[in-house]
Amino acid sequence: LLTSLYSLPLSFSRQVLSKEDLFFIMIGGNDIMVATAYDDTKGEEVMEQAVSEICNALKVLNEHGVKHVVVANAPDIGLIPAFSKNKEAKELATKLTESFNVKLANGLDNMKKSTDLEIKTFDLNSKMKNMLGEYKNKGFNYQDACISDVADQLGELKENIKILSKLVFKGKLDAHYNPGCSKETLESHFFFDYFHPTAEPHHEVGDEVYQLIKGDECESTHTEQQGNVLL
Repeated sequence: LLTSLYSLPLSFSRQVLSKEDLFFIMIGGNDIMVATAYDDTKGEEVMEQAVSEICNALKVLNEHGVKHVVVANAPDIGLIPAFSKNKEAKELATKLTESFNVKLANGLDNMKKSTDLEIKTFDLNSKMKNMLGEYKNKGFNYQDACISDVADQLGELKENIKILSKLVFKGKLDAHYNPGCSKETLESHFFFDYFHPTAEPHHEVGDEVYQLIKGDECESTHTEQQGNVLL
């Protein structure tokens, strides 16, 4: 998160931004996973720092004349296969997710008051839970990873954290299909691997974000039309 956000000013200096540009920010999951490796105090510090950097990024956008921003909160990391199989890991990841989302909501409220940004929020946390419920009701697999790069190594919380750190910071691990999953059955799984959903949940989230944005455009157009009539 920090590396990505620190590069914003340099990136913006190379392009022209306008009021019509739209920025979508969906970030924080990796910070929550990393925070599970620390004690409660340090974990909360990681959450505070992550939200602080998001707010700093919003300030940079505001300084460059950007108006339209959509920010998503974090999905419950305790529900992803990397954490859901271990009670202690699941509870910790869920607690940190809740902490991050509360801090993010407060930070966004402050940004709305202190900047000229028009910030819309997308509740990815609730959306993911709803989609998991739909998969469960349909009899689809909503708990297990279809593809594995760490399946044979997963164990207790400390071992999982080492694996997660290796994945986050080195970015490459060997992958294979898990037992019970194949190319043909991939679509009936919610989770592609231990961290990410398959294509369909991504499409559904994308469609809902699009409708959120499109709704704003329709409202804006309707207002303009009313204004023209009054004139």
